[in-house]
Amino acid sequence: MILYGNTLSPFVRKALVVAREKGVEMTVERVGMGNRPPEFLEASPFGKMPALRDPGADHGKDFLLADSSAIIHYLEAKYPAPALIPADPMNRARAIWFDEFADTVLFASAVKVFFNRVIKPKFLNQECDEALAAQAIETELPPMFDYLERTVPDCGYLVG
Repeated sequence: MILYGNTLSPFVRKALVVAREKGVEMTVERVGMGNRPPEFLEASPFGKMPALRDPGADHGKDFLLADSSAIIHYLEAKYPAPALIPADPMNRARAIWFDEFADTVLFASAVKVFFNRVIKPKFLNQECDEALAAQAIETELPPMFDYLERTVPDCGYLVG
């Protein structure tokens, strides 16, 4: 299998962690800003990272899929052992919720810090928007962390 993306992306890392936990061999083809080869865009027409190519999986044709959540659900169905997504309906629903929470709600604020303090200065040679990063740290992220702290059961695991 080929995973198109860049390991700076938490979404790429999420797919790679699931693959590794399941023992699935995955080759990473690096893509990113300014590097979007046709093979990547074939798998991800809108340029969403990561994208997956599973050669010959679709009746001899390559199976193409974009989006980390879709990819992890594909891997879970194709390689059911070890199970990483709970079968119990409530725990499965919670797992899907926390995946969505991390991908959308938490990411929207955390990316303001990471993009401004890491990507802009180190990779794009641009100035950090410190006010935007500070706002995320001071006002946006604390309620999210409070929510997680209230939600995590005493056992220390979000699900199961």
